[in-house]
Amino acid sequence: MRILHVCICLDTRFGGPSRGLATLATAQAQRGDQVAVIPSVRTDGQQTLISSDRINVITPPIDGTVFGGVAFFNRTLRKVIHQAALQTDIIHIHSTWRYHLVAAAMIARKLSIPYIVRPAGNLGRATRNSKRWLKRPYFELVERRIHNRAAGIHCTSNKEKDEIQELELTSPTFVVPQPVDAASLDTKNPECPGDRCSWLKRPGRNVTFLGRISSIKNLEVLLIAFSKVLNSVRDLNLILAGPHEDQNLVSKLRQIASDAQIESQLCLPGMLEGEEKHCLLNNTDIFVMPSIHENFGVAVVEAMHFGVVPIVSTGVGIADLLLKREAGIVCAPTVEGIAEAMLKALNAEESVSADMARSAVAATREFEPSNVANRLNDEYVRAIRNHS
Repeated sequence: MRILHVCICLDTRFGGPSRGLATLATAQAQRGDQVAVIPSVRTDGQQTLISSDRINVITPPIDGTVFGGVAFFNRTLRKVIHQAALQTDIIHIHSTWRYHLVAAAMIARKLSIPYIVRPAGNLGRATRNSKRWLKRPYFELVERRIHNRAAGIHCTSNKEKDEIQELELTSPTFVVPQPVDAASLDTKNPECPGDRCSWLKRPGRNVTFLGRISSIKNLEVLLIAFSKVLNSVRDLNLILAGPHEDQNLVSKLRQIASDAQIESQLCLPGMLEGEEKHCLLNNTDIFVMPSIHENFGVAVVEAMHFGVVPIVSTGVGIADLLLKREAGIVCAPTVEGIAEAMLKALNAEESVSADMARSAVAATREFEPSNVANRLNDEYVRAIRNHS
């Protein structure tokens, strides 16, 4: 099958959507599909995907930051998408609230090609209510029609599907999770490369968060909960790893730690990739994802591959699977909820923790790239058949 993916960017700093798309495109190429990817914006950050056999990453037509330059009409972007769409069977559009969605959907209809939209969390309750005064009229005037004309709405969790159904869209909505490439995760080598990981050699157990340092991740609440847990368990470190997207938040976190006199137990190492990230996960005792809203949670699955029992808030899309598989702890996104969950994990009997860790590793098989690519192919076939 000839597949065209259209997205905002492939910058690693964009988080799960960029990483998931790169993993998906690779898996689709390995199953024999011909894949083209158009990232709308060219950035100077590390890219998650480059051209290879059966994968054609088209040069982004727009210069600028991750979000700049793609919000409004862009003739060059539309031309590039049109040219690529001439050689495709289906168009998969990733993310919303940007012109790439409008352009790709318009060209798909013009060429009579079915298209699928993956909102990537942008139509979730928390996200669409942010700047509601702007998003609501824009959605009603522009995007509702685009979503209703889609051959399908691709959700990556049941949580996302449930929240999207509140919009009463007419297109079929389906759930296929984000793929997570276990083969690229080195779970065998616990040695840390170089001096950047020296902070992992601090005494005590490590509580880890991995993701963008931004307000929606609820990190202030996590830090306050951590300080309360220290009243009962002193030998703990809190590592908040990820790109410092919100510098004001970083400063605020440091101030909270200073006020609580726990600066020495807080680490903000920035973005970690490759061996450094694997070293972090190999040395993690508890992984916490406290987000107010998390469409899926790729970092949670990565931690599970390392046999780490995750704690996630009810705002994280993967929470229902963790409960179903008894592969983690789900809590309210509050200071009290997170603190209680951390104490439960820290004080659990060794046999209970071991059973839950085994369940976590087993649950990750659902997200193997080949399985995800095959499930999406079934949706593509359905979309093409119904379109015809």
